[in-house]
Amino acid sequence: MGFKTTLRRLPLHTKLALIAIPMVMLLALWPLYASARHSGDEVNFSLEASATSVTVNEEFTVNINAVAGAQTVAGADLFVDFDPSMLEVVDKNPNLAGVQIEYSGWDLSLVNSTDNTTGEIDFNGAILFSAPRTGDFVAATITFLVKGAGDGAITFSATGIRTTTAASAGDDVTGTLTGTTVTVSGPPVCSFTSADADGGDIEAGNLITFTDTSAGGPTSWSWDLNNDGSEDSALQNPTHTFNTAGTYPINLTVTNGDGTSTCDAQNVEIVAGAIATVSLDPASGSSDVGGSTTFTITGAADALTNPIDISAIENTGTITWAVINNAGLIPPFASGSSVIFTAGTVAGTFDKAIEATVAYKGGTATGNAIAVIGPGAITAVTIQEDNATVEVQGNLTFTATGVDSHGNPIAAPALLWAATTGGSIGPDSGIFTADTVPGPFAIQVTATFNGGTANDTADGTVTPGPVHHIVITNSSEGTDLFWDSQFSLAAQGFDEFNNPLSGLVFTWDLDTAAKANNGAIDSSAGSVDAPDLVGDYQAFAASGSITGAYDFTIVPGALVAIGIRSYPKGEDGTITIAATDPPQTQQFVATGYDGANNAVGSDPDPATLSEFIVVWNADPLAGLIDQDGLFTATGDIGGYADAIEASVGELVGHASIDLIDGVSVVFEGAYQMRQYGPPLPLEVKLIDTTSGAVTTEIVTPQPVSGEAVKEYTFTIHGVIPGTYDITVKSGNTLRKNKLNVVVEPSMNSVVIETLVLGDFWGDATGNPGENVIDASDYSKLLNLFGSFFEGTDPFLDRADLNRDGVIDASDYSRLIANYNQAGDTDPTP
Repeated sequence: MGFKTTLRRLPLHTKLALIAIPMVMLLALWPLYASARHSGDEVNFSLEASATSVTVNEEFTVNINAVAGAQTVAGADLFVDFDPSMLEVVDKNPNLAGVQIEYSGWDLSLVNSTDNTTGEIDFNGAILFSAPRTGDFVAATITFLVKGAGDGAITFSATGIRTTTAASAGDDVTGTLTGTTVTVSGPPVCSFTSADADGGDIEAGNLITFTDTSAGGPTSWSWDLNNDGSEDSALQNPTHTFNTAGTYPINLTVTNGDGTSTCDAQNVEIVAGAIATVSLDPASGSSDVGGSTTFTITGAADALTNPIDISAIENTGTITWAVINNAGLIPPFASGSSVIFTAGTVAGTFDKAIEATVAYKGGTATGNAIAVIGPGAITAVTIQEDNATVEVQGNLTFTATGVDSHGNPIAAPALLWAATTGGSIGPDSGIFTADTVPGPFAIQVTATFNGGTANDTADGTVTPGPVHHIVITNSSEGTDLFWDSQFSLAAQGFDEFNNPLSGLVFTWDLDTAAKANNGAIDSSAGSVDAPDLVGDYQAFAASGSITGAYDFTIVPGALVAIGIRSYPKGEDGTITIAATDPPQTQQFVATGYDGANNAVGSDPDPATLSEFIVVWNADPLAGLIDQDGLFTATGDIGGYADAIEASVGELVGHASIDLIDGVSVVFEGAYQMRQYGPPLPLEVKLIDTTSGAVTTEIVTPQPVSGEAVKEYTFTIHGVIPGTYDITVKSGNTLRKNKLNVVVEPSMNSVVIETLVLGDFWGDATGNPGENVIDASDYSKLLNLFGSFFEGTDPFLDRADLNRDGVIDASDYSRLIANYNQAGDTDPTP
């Protein structure tokens, strides 16, 4: 309660007494005051305005007149009320705090205050040294400033502690109190107030009441609550809600019959309401066991998500911290916006481990943070793959886990690996690669984590790999195998690195040829009965998808028979031979056979000459035979039974012959160009279309006429009548065929088509060409162009197509003319 308010509540004579206590002179004067009191007299007060009709912003004065008559007035309490929406008291003593009114005739004023908000004037005047006041006098003068239009009443207060009185002879006396009214013309003066229901800070989401306090009697109102220049309400006292904290300018325009007034924009401050959410930083804090993490409230908001200043919470709210799930410890009674959390001894992720409960503006919210507690220093490590097995050159990834001193697992410590035996290991990867030899292996690991170190070792076994190949051995190795041999095979499986494998089961088989020739094998044991026919065979041992092969050869057995055949036709039995002048020859071959009819050897046969030598004999009436088996027909035309004999010891073989007249076949042909030098020899093949026997003759073409060969001829004697395919080729011509030529005793000649020149370049020296005239022939001829044949380069000889001794334009032009031509296909079987 203020001093002025206290004085205001005291009776006037008490106020005077308080003033007089320190003043002795007042005691001397007091009888004078008492003697001046006339029982029943009154002091009347009235308010007198200097003008009763004024305009807005005009000043006028109001005198407080006292009519005391004979009364002696030693003091007065004057309480005046006015309409603050229309009038405002002008301060006449700016040097003192508050608004002061003027007074005169008083020695002292204990109270002189004006409240322009409520429209109240409190004034006290007192006589201390002067004579008391009597008669009519002006107790005080009030100066007003007009704020708004309308009728403004100015009255005395006569109730309660604000009762207007005068002090006379020690008593409070009051007569009539007369007020006054001023009429203000003009537009209203705009003003308003705003407040929410509780009258405190205006919080987001609360209903705000805007109260019109305009002077001048406005009759209409236009409120702009959104500061967008448009009317939001026409009520005198509207309500509104703002959901977002901030500053909102409010505008009001009021109107009466005299005009319009617009208030200056009044800012309404909207603050956040009761707390609804809390957030912590970090949202997930990490530390090792026993480590510390500071968690801080960094975010708070009301139910409308308006942020709340953390310092405001610390000043006017309450904060309570807690640890959930025994994750660790915080200081007791922690209440600030931050707290230091000390992790416990159990590693892991603790959801909502740190909890902050905040109470603010009647609301309560809880925020949580995750505590991620990592293991401490590693104290032990364990290799997970102890006693493992791995195949030779196989890979196995080793892993290890560790624990700290509290038993918390460490899933991924830093590991350094080493292998002491049996293979190698990646020092960082832990990938072990086994050696190529089976046996034990050992590895070790050194683990480091969080400043700690631990070691462990592990053992394992390197095992052989899967079967890679199979080796087959013969119990009769080194012994010749004949058609009637029996032998046993054994199989051994090996891995890729030649390590032997045990426990394999093999399935045995022979190749198709061996089985077709009566060979057999026990499919489970590998016992073999040899094939009848001499040759190379294979036996197989299979384990799963892997098969091993064993090559074996059946060689001829003991000689039991001799057979004789003609060569090259290979005829046996009765052999037809041309006996034409000059005498014709026929080569015979003797072949020995074992009990399965396998050829043991042949004579003549250089490959087996030392092992198989026969003695040849011939019927002298038929002809002669040398010891190389070459028979010369000298006998008469006719048949000779067993005329040819071949013997080896007591074994004898025979062949019969039939001597007939042979045919001398004349061949006629031509070259594309004249051959000015000796023409190249011709290779002539006569292929018996019935037996397939081939007779090859190398002949030199003879000119038909003149010195240069253009047309040629040659003769082959002793041709046995029959049907033949005939082919002719030289070292620089394409092959020409004459097919199905019937040779008869009465025939005269065989005509060969013109030989095409240009095919001289073969795969190697001496090769008679590729039977096509192509780029190889062309390139070689260009390289040799202009060269003279000196008999040293066979290709030079063959490139000289017209045999004139020089490679020149005539050779070149002929080759170009025949370019890309190909010869006939060789009909030799």
